Amino acid sequence: DDPNQPHWGTIHIEGAQASGLFEHTNLRNGGAQHLSALMLNGSSATFVSGRIEASSTNGLRVVNNAKLTVIGSTVSGSGNHGVISDNTSELRLMNSSFSGNSGYAVFGDGLSPVIAGNTFEGSFGLFMIQPQVVDFSSNTFRNVNQVVFRGGAGVGLAGWENTTFVNVTGGVELMGGEISRDATWLANLPHKLESALSVAQGVTLTLQPGLMVRASSQQLLVRGRILSQGTAASSVTFTNHTNDPNQQHWGSIHIEGAQAS
Repeated sequence: DDPNQPHWGTIHIEGAQASGLFEHTNLRNGGAQHLSALMLNGSSATFVSGRIEASSTNGLRVVNNAKLTVIGSTVSGSGNHGVISDNTSELRLMNSSFSGNSGYAVFGDGLSPVIAGNTFEGSFGLFMIQPQVVDFSSNTFRNVNQVVFRGGAGVGLAGWENTTFVNVTGGVELMGGEISRDATWLANLPHKLESALSVAQGVTLTLQPGLMVRASSQQLLVRGRILSQGTAASSVTFTNHTNDPNQQHWGSIHIEGAQAS
């Protein structure tokens, strides 16, 4: 039971007919030979009130239309990501804790996950690629580096406004795509625009007073509505990545079409 000694391999659940139920189970010091402590390959599993600790690589890996549910559990101290999932799998993480993982707490590609009631602490937060229909309510991010959404749907997550951010040093990084539902960008969380982002027709993007947006040379294209609600005491600011006029300037806010405002 020593993380400094050789790790054991993995529990590998494979195939559409295969499944697992783990209640009050601890998986510690697993993931040898670049494996994960728990691997789902086209299968399903539910992990309840357990702990996955000190995996040599990833804590959990989910691929090939697999389905993973984690409830009331802890994933900590992984050598890479806490949870990693491909673009075909279903991920439900609820009322759990993710801390001290060397990579991202959750690294997901093309998911439609439920991520609700969790605490993320002391890691790189989330990296979500093209998230679509997401319940993102009542999470807490504390002392993490950043939250990344590649694909603009991520910034309109249901429950985003109910999420608590404390000392998220790198803020939220938005890597392009389209905002397809009403969204609010929070003042206590720096936002970085890394590539072109659009607001769809019929969608409202609200910017809170005091918000700082650091943008690349690309544009924010608005086909819906943008509400920049700064005040005399607390303005909304768009600037380049370094807030330095001698560095590369950011692009533009482009409001396009008769229905846009």
